[in-house]
Amino acid sequence: MLMNERIRSINNTINMVKWQIDTCINNLGSCIDMEVMEECHGFINLRREKRHKNTLERQIKKFNSLWQRNTGGRSYQHGRNGLREEDTSKSNEIPQQIEDNTTRTTDGTTTTPRGENQYRKWVHNLTKTPLTEDQIKVLSRGANFAIVTKEPPVGEYVAQIERTCQDLNHGKAEELRGQIKSILNNIQPPRQNISKGEAKALKELRRDQDKVILTTDKGVSMVVMEKEDYKKKSEDLLQQNTYRELTADPTTKYRNKLINLLKTIKSEGGINNNTYKRLYPTGAATPKYYGLPKIHKAGAPLRPIISSRGSVTYETAKELAKIIKPLVGRSPHHVNNNKDFLDCIKNIKLQQDECIMSYDVTALFTSIPIDSAIKIIQKHLEEDKDLSKRTNMTVGHIICLLEFCLRNTYFTFQGRIFEQTEGAAMGSPISPLV
Repeated sequence: MLMNERIRSINNTINMVKWQIDTCINNLGSCIDMEVMEECHGFINLRREKRHKNTLERQIKKFNSLWQRNTGGRSYQHGRNGLREEDTSKSNEIPQQIEDNTTRTTDGTTTTPRGENQYRKWVHNLTKTPLTEDQIKVLSRGANFAIVTKEPPVGEYVAQIERTCQDLNHGKAEELRGQIKSILNNIQPPRQNISKGEAKALKELRRDQDKVILTTDKGVSMVVMEKEDYKKKSEDLLQQNTYRELTADPTTKYRNKLINLLKTIKSEGGINNNTYKRLYPTGAATPKYYGLPKIHKAGAPLRPIISSRGSVTYETAKELAKIIKPLVGRSPHHVNNNKDFLDCIKNIKLQQDECIMSYDVTALFTSIPIDSAIKIIQKHLEEDKDLSKRTNMTVGHIICLLEFCLRNTYFTFQGRIFEQTEGAAMGSPISPLV
């Protein structure tokens, strides 16, 4: 039943995408000539075939892994006539190894336990209390692992569908609502994807008020810390000159200032009414501080993160990030990734008295000089010939909003309000670009 509902849902998505494609093709047809249109079609078809081939190979690989686990000696290969069965009895040792490492619990779920060394890789216990085997198992699944709920989250489904319906005409929206209603009426709760032992361990971890569970600063590992240790490290961070404590929550003050700025920019033609409504800070929440442990460093210090989602400046910062992002990479000192760096140094020949050194910047985000950063961004914006294609705002409008976002960083921690007086806050959409 669940598979049927999933298929029906995917078919609805496919129909919606087809309708969007047809709309895009009609819009393009009125903008470009037929010859260019045919070239676009050819390119899109080529990309689609390549994507289909890669997806097919990936799914066949997954299918073979599951099939071999159950049959022990057969797999499927894709040929011109579709899937064909192939005998792989010579490689029985692989399925046997998989079967040996797979355990079935009493409630019907299957788990593939990791070895002790692998657990250490994914779970770091910085407390004095050892974790149970089930606690380590459930934590090793990671923060992004979605635990199946006893009842389907129908409310969330409806909310997401309604957001989609806002972009459709009335007829298409009603048709989509009817299809989703039919699916939700017949949906069945899925099987649990964790064992009873893991579910019990998760409840134990939630009840333990003396510990905090966090992700690592770099990577996807989980860290268990004593709450008092976490609070002390956070307090030590907030005692630095980068932050100062406030006596009152400035949310209302900053909200009113931003609304006035947006009204001014709208009246001058920088943004239209839709953009104004999107950037308007309705129901602004106070940003929250949390720290991520740097387990690769001695003492596991914390990296301060300011969660600004839903705050006064969040939507404005997102809009500015889209406008400024194309400017990134234009500096001759910019490096995209490790491969790009290796390409840059591959032809360098070192002399006997020379060596290559790397440096680690301490507190990079909070060390950014805001005045200098704004001047550099303003210079690049003034030289950007394509700026008018991305926004109707002038350089003055953009800089005004950017300065407001960067200079009004505040947050709450343990019921107290703090303000960041230096640098940019890690957690704002605009900070990585600055």
